[in-house]
Amino acid sequence: MAIAPVVTLLVGTWLAVVANATETQPIAENKKTIPNSAFRISNSNFTPRELDFQAPSSAPANPAPVKPLQVNPVPTPRTTNYLVYVNNPNALTLQRIKQFEPSAFVRQYQQRNVIQAGIFQQTANAQKLAIALESQGIDARIVNLSTGEDTDFTGKFYFVVIPAKQDKLGAIEQRIQQLRMGMPVRVSQRQEPRTHVRVGPFLAKEQAENWRRYLRASGLRRARVYYGQ
Repeated sequence: MAIAPVVTLLVGTWLAVVANATETQPIAENKKTIPNSAFRISNSNFTPRELDFQAPSSAPANPAPVKPLQVNPVPTPRTTNYLVYVNNPNALTLQRIKQFEPSAFVRQYQQRNVIQAGIFQQTANAQKLAIALESQGIDARIVNLSTGEDTDFTGKFYFVVIPAKQDKLGAIEQRIQQLRMGMPVRVSQRQEPRTHVRVGPFLAKEQAENWRRYLRASGLRRARVYYGQ
């Protein structure tokens, strides 16, 4: 029959046309368009989470023991006290001392009673009071309380000295004791630099000069004023 060849021809022609159209059509870029719906966030399935935030503690639960700051004490300068005292206390001597130092009183020192005329941190002040007492015939002593030793007078003062031989010192001292007639002045025998009898000390030269004139007028012609220790 003639129908079969015709059908075959038509099918072949269609296939040729389709193949030709496929070869001539440009290849489209393989671009995928992402729908805008993909960027949308649905609130229907979103559940906000509440975070439990705790601020850090200002101090640890078990704080380590803190060592206190060690402060070394500031060293203080060592002070030395000088005691001016008088042995053999009695009411009359205490009254005389109070004319120079109203705070004087009787106290115990080295297991004996003494009059504390004053106490000072500087030896110069102690010597000033002691010399004032000595010039009034009061036998004052200075002791260093840090060492317990008596301190000699180191300053220079005025004295009246009467040079004499060793065998004459006792008689001269006795003579002066009679001449002073209770006047407050200290009289002592000295061996250096030469043997002599010493009257004083005196703070003022005028005091020493008055005694020199008095002793000379009383027959002690060798009396003279001496300034020193």
